[in-house]
Amino acid sequence: MGTKLLDEKESRPVQSVFRRKSQLTRSMALMAFRVRTQRNLQIVLIVVVALVVLVLGYAIGGGFASSSEQVPSEPTVAGDYFITAEQADLLRQQAIELQEARSQLAITSGEAAFLKSQNVAISDDVEELRRSLNQIQVEMGVIVGIYEECMDRLYPAECVAAARPQADAFLADLYANTSP
Repeated sequence: MGTKLLDEKESRPVQSVFRRKSQLTRSMALMAFRVRTQRNLQIVLIVVVALVVLVLGYAIGGGFASSSEQVPSEPTVAGDYFITAEQADLLRQQAIELQEARSQLAITSGEAAFLKSQNVAISDDVEELRRSLNQIQVEMGVIVGIYEECMDRLYPAECVAAARPQADAFLADLYANTSP
């Protein structure tokens, strides 16, 4: 705060500093939460970091030197800048890390495509199960209806045996009309 504010009784400047700090902390926490929970943001962040590393590599070194070239151990003048062996090694290491990031991105996109295909397959299975459930509910409704009607009669077992072929014919006709 400086020596001028030590004797000052007013606390508004101090409060404003802490208020800005807490707002910044909340904003950073919210961004960190979104990056952790949203896969698209993670992928975008990886791509942005990879592009920044690539651009900085080209800006600093004018492009990556091929591995077959020997980098002198003493500073070399190339235009208006110097490249030392340590800097060249650092650039090589960054190139390796960038390639690893690209590989990870390719793996992640492959996994995403696989999960999407699995989602489609599961959705198809769920739809097939729903159709089967509806079909079973219709069959159970017909069978329960027959049993309820036959239970009021004097000989329910004979009634069920006599109604069974009619129920099977009804269901066969129903499925023949609803099948695509």
